[in-house]
Parts: sequence; structure tokens; C-alpha cells
Amino acid sequence: MTKRKPLPYAAGQSIDDALMAISEALRTLKPIIDGKEMTTTEIYRRVGLAIHHMHETTQSLHEIKGENQS
Repeated sequence: MTKRKPLPYAAGQSIDDALMAISEALRTLKPIIDGKEMTTTEIYRRVGLAIHHMHETTQSLHEIKGENQS
């Protein structure tokens, strides 16, 4: 197996950003998944926040690929 060339610093940072955003999305949704009692408004707020974190993940991955996506 050939040794992989290390990623540039910026790509590594974008990967870290993507992983952090995914972790935040999961942390935001966990109380809903666990069935914690909360208002419908709080559930919608958490789902919206998780979607925002997933969008941040997508942006970070597009940066790595060199694509300009909004």
C-alpha cells in the first residue's frame, strides 16, 4: 500500500469544521431522539439548528473539493 500524501492545512481544517458541525447537529437532536419532553416550538428550533449545522458541513466539504457553493 502506498503512503498517502498529507492534506493541505486548509483541507484538514475544513474536515475538522465538518466533523464539528456534524457533532453539534447530533448533540442538538439527541434530546428529541431520547424522547425528552419539550414544546413543539423547541423541537422545531432544534431541528432547524441541526439543519443549519448540516449545511455548514456541506459547505466545509465543498471547500475541500474546491467548489464554490452557498
